[in-house]
Amino acid sequence: KQYYVTFDPNSFTSVEGAPTSLITNNTDWPFTTANYPDKKPPVITYTADNINKGAGNKTISVGITDSVSVAMAKIFFRAITTNNPADSAVLTLNSTNGKYEVSIPETSFGKIGLEYRLRASDPSNNIAISPSTPSTKYYSYITYPNAANPTLPSLPSGGQPTDWKIIAIPYLLSDSKVATIFNELGTSDKTLWRLLTYQSQTAWAEYPADFTTIQQGKGYFINVKNATSILIEGASSPSNNKETPFKMNVNSGWNEIGNPYPFPVTWSEVLTANGNPSGITTVKTFSGTYQNATTLQAFEGGFVFNSGSGSVNLTFPVVGSGSGGRIGESIHTALDGKDWVAPISLTMEDLTYSLGGVGMNPKASLSVDDFDDVTPPRFIEYLEVNFAHPEHFAKNLTRDVVPTQEEYTWKFTVDTNLKGLADLTWDNHGFGNGSKELLLYDEYRQFRIDMRTADHYQFDPKQSNQFRISYGEKLKDKIKPERITLGDAYPNPTGGAAIIPFTLPDYLGQQGPYQVRLEVYDMMGRKVNTLVDGELSAGFYQSRWNDTEGNLTNGLYTYRLSVSAGQKQEVHSGKVVLKR
Repeated sequence: KQYYVTFDPNSFTSVEGAPTSLITNNTDWPFTTANYPDKKPPVITYTADNINKGAGNKTISVGITDSVSVAMAKIFFRAITTNNPADSAVLTLNSTNGKYEVSIPETSFGKIGLEYRLRASDPSNNIAISPSTPSTKYYSYITYPNAANPTLPSLPSGGQPTDWKIIAIPYLLSDSKVATIFNELGTSDKTLWRLLTYQSQTAWAEYPADFTTIQQGKGYFINVKNATSILIEGASSPSNNKETPFKMNVNSGWNEIGNPYPFPVTWSEVLTANGNPSGITTVKTFSGTYQNATTLQAFEGGFVFNSGSGSVNLTFPVVGSGSGGRIGESIHTALDGKDWVAPISLTMEDLTYSLGGVGMNPKASLSVDDFDDVTPPRFIEYLEVNFAHPEHFAKNLTRDVVPTQEEYTWKFTVDTNLKGLADLTWDNHGFGNGSKELLLYDEYRQFRIDMRTADHYQFDPKQSNQFRISYGEKLKDKIKPERITLGDAYPNPTGGAAIIPFTLPDYLGQQGPYQVRLEVYDMMGRKVNTLVDGELSAGFYQSRWNDTEGNLTNGLYTYRLSVSAGQKQEVHSGKVVLKR
């Protein structure tokens, strides 16, 4: 209990219930004079400032006054990037400067900085909390002095097309000029290094002609010929926190974004924090070719597509929710299910493009939606799988998911500026044991592949670039050749046994069977084998040339297909090398 009395201490000689020996003179008087009653809390005066990276500890120095005295001062603190319960520490009075102080270890600041609140009380248990608004906190961010400059992660070097990488700078900079940030690379020289960013759906911007500064939250393509360590000078951690996270406008179409924070960001958690906005795709990073990514690493950028007509303002939480996922991420591959996706990859030279695929979902539409994936912007050397959708401004999908149905046929093209053979691959292990089939059809070669039994198809994209994938049952009875073709012998060169495919269509006005002859000739034009000579109906055929007994010498041979249909006749030829 507290008692308030009025008295003259010079004539007061005893306290009821207390020994008179406690009271000898005014100096020993045990009570403190206070205003009646004491209801005024302490006054806290404080302005937050930053910590220098490498300092080891940060001294929080606070001005606290009270009409009587300060009984207790505490700080409650945690890293901005965590939701863990706050730690606490007692502030003690520094008699030299009259401030209440505490030392917080640098390790408590995390990747961005420290968030904290201050609490002080007096002997009457009047309490002051600062900041006074419950949702408001003090923030001390991290500043990087020259001795502790952050370093950009190592970049691919060599200056080749496969060495391009998308980077981001996740700091506030005292000087955001490209020339300052990348001063180790020297002045602009396209033979030594280049920096580009996506400007619009039809154009790229390149330093220094189109931009001269770097922005937080934006991605930049960089290519460096010579390996160089790049120090980022004049940097401070971004001044973002739980109450003021980084926000980014994602415009309609493609956007080249950058991780705004110096720590990994999980893309599904970004979408979850924004209510899983419709039309925002999975983020795509770049390493020689594009790939879908679940995470943007620190200093990494990527591409995001917005299929809506307006921009979407995305919030990037500084603390992950631990949950995520979105409607379009189907992982089912069984073809008899109502919801399935068959991913398709395309490999050529040293590049692999893994974004292709087809699928079905009862919630999908025939046009562009969240179940699909849009073909990313074309860049330098490119490999693409494109499903045309002229009704949408995206124009091309690279993964096309349609409403679930009994039969469907997708048409797609393979587009590339590379030379050589390409390989389409897929994983058929999860297709299940049902009756549904997938057939890949090469329109140029008139060649069909059962995707249940084969897991890849090799071709020359300069010739074969238009394909179909059909879904349904008994597809081999339904898919017929569209013209007479003579395929490439394989293997080629051959050790003595080669397969020669050819097709016969249902047209040319032919009512009965075709007259077909398939023959093999040596380099002198002499016929060495007759593989087919007779009547055949429309269909797909494979003829085997077998010379395993070694009757023929090594060298180049020509195979010739002659097809007669009434008054019409077609002749096709190909070459095969015999090499034992």
